[in-house]
Amino acid sequence: MQSNTPTNVLLLGGISEAKKLAQKLHDNGVSLVYSIQGSVRGFNADYEVTSGGFSQYCNNEASKNSSVSGLKVFLGKNNITLIVDVTHPYANAMSVNAQESAKHINIPYLQYTRPSWNIEKLAAPPWPLQVQELASYEEILSKTHTFKRLFWAVGYNSLIKLEHHHPSHQQWIFRAAKKPSVEYLEGPEGGVTRLDFIQQIGPFTLQDETELFQQKHIDALICKNSGGNFNEAKLKAASALDIPVFLLKRPNKIAANRQYSSIETLFNAIIARI
Repeated sequence: MQSNTPTNVLLLGGISEAKKLAQKLHDNGVSLVYSIQGSVRGFNADYEVTSGGFSQYCNNEASKNSSVSGLKVFLGKNNITLIVDVTHPYANAMSVNAQESAKHINIPYLQYTRPSWNIEKLAAPPWPLQVQELASYEEILSKTHTFKRLFWAVGYNSLIKLEHHHPSHQQWIFRAAKKPSVEYLEGPEGGVTRLDFIQQIGPFTLQDETELFQQKHIDALICKNSGGNFNEAKLKAASALDIPVFLLKRPNKIAANRQYSSIETLFNAIIARI
């Protein structure tokens, strides 16, 4: 769709495909701003990068707690004409904000959704994997009560939600890119914490995951159904070590008018608009 208005893209990132798309767009002369919610994964880029969310762009005290309002201000100040959502499959709130803001100023909103892991395929050869997909952490906890050493690979925000649901008989090994500020990590005074926190940033190899699971004597793995080949190492390690896996089901992410499951197809759609 050709237009006389220059295309200025806001690319909402959060997964590895987003950076690849951003670089490809930049290499093809597309004007873009790459946005990432946190600042855990710093990187150098040839294009403009903004981090920390959009509440910082609010233009008055009353709206400083509204990321939607902040995003609207950002879109206007930067003359954004297209929003491309390549956020994490579980970042539904950001997608809602983006769609509402795009509608408010009448610009297109395109969304990439990384395909999830197919449970039936994971449970069949050549894996095969003991795997269940459940709708909530409460359901997962009800299914994992008999295990003693649980490995959680669900992101640091989840730890705060889980703090008051930790069974007294379990040791939790929790890995995330960022360490949350909660007293829970310090353990009881004069005692030993039942939570072993590992601050690491992937991707991880099959050997990395296998050695870690063996070293920590893991007997159950909990993770999100994030999808992606580069996230499969932990599943392959669990399969090799006969460790059952409990997947947190994806939220119902808000649907876009233009939704893509292929970065290449999304790239072509963006180029077609220029």
